[in-house]
Amino acid sequence: CFFFFPAMRRITAAALCSSLALLFSFFTLYLAVFPPLPLPRALENGKLVLATQNLWNVMFFWEARKHFIARQLRLQQVDVVCLQEVRERGNGGPTQAHDLQALLPEFQWLQYAASTPLADGQSEGLAILSRHPLRQPRTADITHPGPDQNKRILLSAWLQHPHLGQVMVINTHLSYERHTQCHNIEKLRQFVRSVSGEHEQSIVVVLGDLNVYTDFPAPMAFLQQPTDPTNRCFQILHAQTKQSALPNKGEASQTPQFRDAWALAGGHGYTFSAMPAPGPVSRPDRILLASQQVLRITASVHDDGDYASRYGWLVGYHRWVSILHNGPCGFDCGPHAKCHCGVCAAPSTATPHPTNCNLTWRKAGLVSGIGALWLVLGLPGSWWVFRTHCSSRGWASLCRPALGCMLLAMLLLLLLLFAGLVLWARHIFQDEIGVWQAQIPEELHASDHFLLLAEIQQ
Repeated sequence: CFFFFPAMRRITAAALCSSLALLFSFFTLYLAVFPPLPLPRALENGKLVLATQNLWNVMFFWEARKHFIARQLRLQQVDVVCLQEVRERGNGGPTQAHDLQALLPEFQWLQYAASTPLADGQSEGLAILSRHPLRQPRTADITHPGPDQNKRILLSAWLQHPHLGQVMVINTHLSYERHTQCHNIEKLRQFVRSVSGEHEQSIVVVLGDLNVYTDFPAPMAFLQQPTDPTNRCFQILHAQTKQSALPNKGEASQTPQFRDAWALAGGHGYTFSAMPAPGPVSRPDRILLASQQVLRITASVHDDGDYASRYGWLVGYHRWVSILHNGPCGFDCGPHAKCHCGVCAAPSTATPHPTNCNLTWRKAGLVSGIGALWLVLGLPGSWWVFRTHCSSRGWASLCRPALGCMLLAMLLLLLLLFAGLVLWARHIFQDEIGVWQAQIPEELHASDHFLLLAEIQQ
């Protein structure tokens, strides 16, 4: 400090250099906590990387999960991603897709379509994020009356690729009810048939959470061979609709024949569930391609194995903030947890839950006030007392020899006061700390679905 600032007094130079060192420390800590994303790769004309991801709506601290999902999309060099269970905040407000776009500005094109209205003017739907221009976006209702009361739609757009040409990207989220899936897939097939002829030599890609069950493969088989009378979906549609409504061989020949990207690449491709139990046991997420071009296709699944190690601290931070706010959880905590103080907490006798969370803010205000008083009066006050008395001629000869001992004593006293403040805060927040520690395993996952990718090139 004295070398760089020789004209300054020693105390002034020391204070300035200490401030700069503190700012540098905070900057270094920020880079350690929020490491910068890798730079986006340049667009390559010869290939197109597609992905599908179920965002799990706003479950378990989206403010933490979005950073991991954005990091995955950047690391895997994705060009187009189709998102399901995308929440919109307010009528016409920003969506979770906009949150990802803010973290990934290279995705300049975004399309969103709401499917299910929610409380407070919010909605849930589908979104497409792309680095390539999206043209002619459209939606289609593929809902069918049945046990599943959710509205089912598809969102599509034409993508202009410099080398592959026109690519029709279709994003959808089919029903969880099996018979309804057959009707969803037939309406999807009819939509594809109506738009596939708009451009010659085009590629049609269907991505999304198709809710496919391992013991009910009929919807996927029907999309590939809609005239097979042994197909269970064909039989269901035949029983519930007129014979003329079913596709004949001539019509089926005009419908693009889809191929499963993962089946072409090989492997089981399990993408659900990301939870510890039951674990990855099924393939609801699919990327289906239809093209007259000869394409090379590779596929891969990427889990969230390092989410807890990278962003577990951020989950803990948002968990504590939620406890302080003590609002509703905003989502279903599931069968193994209950909503306490604004967070999902696992029942435990070792960590009692508070009976009155409304006092949490008052406790926090009291501790913060005392901490601020210690900070404002403790450190500057001690320095002011020392400077006032030791700068006078009468006290200088007595103070300066004992300077080191006095500063050390002041520092120890302040540390003891701070330790007492921490112990006291831990005592009055013991119930809230118990709830904060009663974390459920689901919170340590970025989604309940893995990220599914397919790379296509000529």
